[in-house]
Parts: sequence; C-alpha cells; structure tokens
Amino acid sequence: MKSLVTTLFLSSFILFSVGCSNDNNSDLIDGGTEVTGIQQSEIKLRIAEYYSAPSTSAQSVSNIQTEFDKKFPNATDVEWKASNNVYEIDFEISNVDYEAWYDSNANLLMYKYDIANGELPSAVSSAIASDYTGYTLDEAEKVYKGEIIGYYVDLKKNKTEVHAFYKEDGTFISKNLWEDDSVKPANDAETSTPEISGTLTDEATDALIAAYYSGNDTDILPANVPSAISSNFKTVFPNARDIDWETSANVYKVDFEINNVDYDAWYNSDGTLLAYRFDITKSSLPQSVQTAISDKFNGYTIEDVEKVIKANSAGYLVELENLNIEEDAYFTEDGTYISNSFYKASTSGDNTEEPVTTPEIPVDGNYTDDEIDALLASYQQGRDKDINAANVPVLVTTAFNSQFASARDIDWDYVGNVYKVDFEIANVDYEAWYVSDGTLLMYTQEVRYPTIASTVQNAVAAKYTEYKVDGCDYFQKGTIKGYIIELENKRTDAELIVIYKEDGAFISEITDY
Repeated sequence: MKSLVTTLFLSSFILFSVGCSNDNNSDLIDGGTEVTGIQQSEIKLRIAEYYSAPSTSAQSVSNIQTEFDKKFPNATDVEWKASNNVYEIDFEISNVDYEAWYDSNANLLMYKYDIANGELPSAVSSAIASDYTGYTLDEAEKVYKGEIIGYYVDLKKNKTEVHAFYKEDGTFISKNLWEDDSVKPANDAETSTPEISGTLTDEATDALIAAYYSGNDTDILPANVPSAISSNFKTVFPNARDIDWETSANVYKVDFEINNVDYDAWYNSDGTLLAYRFDITKSSLPQSVQTAISDKFNGYTIEDVEKVIKANSAGYLVELENLNIEEDAYFTEDGTYISNSFYKASTSGDNTEEPVTTPEIPVDGNYTDDEIDALLASYQQGRDKDINAANVPVLVTTAFNSQFASARDIDWDYVGNVYKVDFEIANVDYEAWYVSDGTLLMYTQEVRYPTIASTVQNAVAAKYTEYKVDGCDYFQKGTIKGYIIELENKRTDAELIVIYKEDGAFISEITDY
C-alpha cells in the first residue's frame, strides 16, 4: 500500500518548490444562485440525495461544464464528484476553496466558499453565541442555495464539533446543508459507553485495527455492511445518527454521533465489535493520566481527548501540542503510557523517545542517486501488489533482515523489480524500498519532531510561521539524508509537506494534495 506522504514524496522529491500566494481576490464569485425553473424544495431534495450515498470521482459532463464555465470562469484545480445523479465540483478561485452542486440538467443547486471568521455578519455571530453557549467558531463558509443566502459554520466545544447553517439575518436553518430539523444542541451530551463482550484479546484487537489502517479504506453503503455487523451496531448504539461506513482489510469502521458527540467503532467481519472511541472533555481525564502527561510531555498542552474502549481495557488517546509541535499519546486509565497510538502495544512501557535505528545505505553501491530516483519513480507510477514474504527474492530478505533485525508487523508489496516493506521497530513506523538484487534504495522512519536536527527546525520555523508541525519522517535515499515534514496551517487547517536535507537545505514543498 502506498501511503499519501510516500506517494507525494516519491513523485516530487527532486522537483522544484511548488506553491504561491495570490492576494488579489478580485476574481471571487459572490452572488446568488440563478434559479431557473427549479423549486427551493427540489433543491433541498437533490442536495439531500447527494449526501445520502458516498460520492465518487467523476468526469466532467458537457452541459454542466458549459454552465459552470459561465458562472465560474476563473476556476482552477477543478475536481468532479457524483452521487445519485448530482454533481459536486470542487475548485479554487484566487486561492479560495469553492464547492458547487449541479443536477444532471445543469441547474446550479448550491455553492459555497470559505470566508474568514471575521466576515460573519454580526447577526449570525450573535445567534451562534446564543444557540451554542461555550462553543467557539472554527471555520465559516458563505452559502448560496437557491433563494437562500446563508453561512455554514463549524463550531467546537472541547472535543465536540457541531455544524450549523444560518441565514444572513441570524435565523437558524439546520445543522447541515440538506435538512431542516431546527434542532440546536444547547448542552454537552451524555456519552454512551456500552461494554464490549467477546473472547478476542486486546493484542488480537490491535492487530485487526492495525490491518485496517495499513490498507486503503473505501466507503461502503449501509445496505452493503454485513448483516451481523449492522445488527450488533444497532443493538449497541441504538441512538446513533450521521452514520458513515468504511472498510479496509476485512475490518469495518463506522463514524457516527450520539447526542452530538463523535464516535468511531471498528468491527470484525463476523460482527464482533473490536473497539470504539468517543470525544470527551479535557476535564474528564483522570488525574493519573494528567499527571503522566505532565511528567512525560512537560511543556505540552492538551488539545483533544478521546476515550477508547476495548473488550479487556480502556484508555485515553490524547492530542498534545507544544508551540508548533503536535504529539499523540495513549494512556491506560491508571496513567501508564502505552504508545503514540491506541492500537500499538508498548514493548517497554516507556516509548516517549524514538529508538535510533538508522542503517547506512552504501554510497558506493550499484546505483547512482539518479538511478535510484528512476527506480523509485517506476514503483510510484506502477500498481503495487501484495506479496508473501516467502516469495520476496532471497537477496532482498537477507539484506532486510540484516539491516532491520528487530522489525515486526512486516508487510511487503512490489512493482516490477522494486520491493517495498512496511514494518515497525519498537512501535515506530518504517518504510523501505529494495531492488531485486538486495540493494536498499531508500527508507523512511517516523520520528518525533523535537528530536530532529535544530538546523531543520530553525529553517522550518523561519519559512512557515503560519504553520504547525503535524508529523515528521527521517529518510535516507542513496547519498541524501533528510526529513519529510507534514505541516498544518494554524488558521485554515490547510496541509503542506516540506522536505529538507539534514543540514537545513530546502528540497521541495508539496501543496496540491
């Protein structure tokens, strides 16, 4: 399986820096939807139908394209999706994100675009303060939906996130863009914490959830979820709403809400509930966990907290932040640190520091850096296939076992004569690429950002002042060593990947993903 970061890295490592800014917003579209013979009730119905099933990528449709070009002549980065004969078009105008929905007759049903929080009308801001006491505004969009001009907002209170749709005058419409239920949560909801019954050990549960995340998850309609799973889900979580299903590696994940609290649950294909987690407030963390956080992550603040329930244990997954650095940490109820993930078991009981396992790739090997780039490009451009370890060339496995002797949770795939292996060492994720003669072309190792070279940290801090660090991998590719760093904009949540050499030299930047 090719991870997003890996795919981007391989496809752009030697490319020039990407990305630009455009402060001229004269191209922005701000005007009501043209309603030509379609009723407001029909618009509402069609939008609801679009969201009633997973959308899929789609090709442009000529009659819709014609109307789209008239309405949005300066659109860039255009992508099409479709669901139930309704088409969503995602695009940008002057670096502002837009979304527009058309029916098959090329009627513009609705469009919306990002705005700064400060652009909300005072009437809407006042209504939010009254309707959602204690919530803060996270993001805002302006919406044109037939005859309705309004604002769609994301609101947060501790870990709880809700949405609301208001008219310009502050009149509440609904909690989403397609219904009109007029239900507004005024208080924190009580959470549902059913027990999990079954014979699976936590180790077996963790392995199944890890398998889920190692594959490519795909959306699945509720009707296609195995009946044993659906039956258990309805029994255990009878009050669930806003339900979305996905599947990967024969494991099923469901996202849902109960009383405006976000939940995730994982099921085995036989209907066994493996685990679930839900948002809780920071103040709900046991004192033992708070103390452990202070000891192991001194200087970090708690951003978000989720409680995790398994058949034989419960714990807390905590998102921590220190200036521009984010860390995840999973603790048992008594404050014991496990790892940076709720499905990775600890081997030592104290994994706050990353192990140092950085084998040297021979610089006098059989391949130049350009040849390595070509081999990695052939892997990235091909369709990777899983392969049993027993079928991997013996030269490759011999080199791998020598260079990464402590590897576990090993998964191989290949394209042509290039073999990629995903594995862990002491709960740290690695990826490595070999050619069939046993030459190690490249590897990446998940690292904690505070441990990387200060020259790189300083370079990132100086260049990306509006971003915080969301993840970091060390890499060695031929003679080149450096870091792949995931960044997130503090204001807009826009994501960015930057690549630096060990000495702080900038290599490239990836924005379009």
